[in-house]
Amino acid sequence: MKKKVIVVGAGLGGLSAAIRLSADGYDVTVVEKSKRIGGKLNIRSGKGFSFDTGPSILTMPWVLEQLFDSAGRNIHDYLTIERIEPQWRTFFQDGTQIDLTSDLPRMLQQLQELAPEDIEGFFDYLSYANKMYESNLKVFIKKFIWTSRFTNDAHGKRTASNGSNEIYGCYYTQIFFKQTFASIV
Repeated sequence: MKKKVIVVGAGLGGLSAAIRLSADGYDVTVVEKSKRIGGKLNIRSGKGFSFDTGPSILTMPWVLEQLFDSAGRNIHDYLTIERIEPQWRTFFQDGTQIDLTSDLPRMLQQLQELAPEDIEGFFDYLSYANKMYESNLKVFIKKFIWTSRFTNDAHGKRTASNGSNEIYGCYYTQIFFKQTFASIV
């Protein structure tokens, strides 16, 4: 007889836990106090407009890919994950704008045009962000999220760069998370 588990909260964390537990053979029930599942990952609509109420960008799609894989599912059968460029555009009061992009040469070109004195600081920031990313990857992601079922890339780790001129990645996924996760559990 399967062990029974109740997951309280149908946000991204609760649904992820439910998927893993179900894949590990538990009989899972998810309870949610709100009208809709998804937690912060939700949408509000009215008067012809729709607004995301939480995360709509995904910077580490492989975490969800591995979650679905652990349940014997292919995430791409359920979700459309689309890389976006630019990742966002910042507008300044004087009309100046800058696009945040993972294309390092393009990012440097924009910085050169906007604030050449900040290029060294940008590299310092990238170095700092990479150290934080690696620290969190080692301590949190690998220790608590990844299991022995998962393997890393050919170099034994995941990094913000894939060896090209890409400095980070950002993906957009439609708000279908909540329906998709519910159908897997």
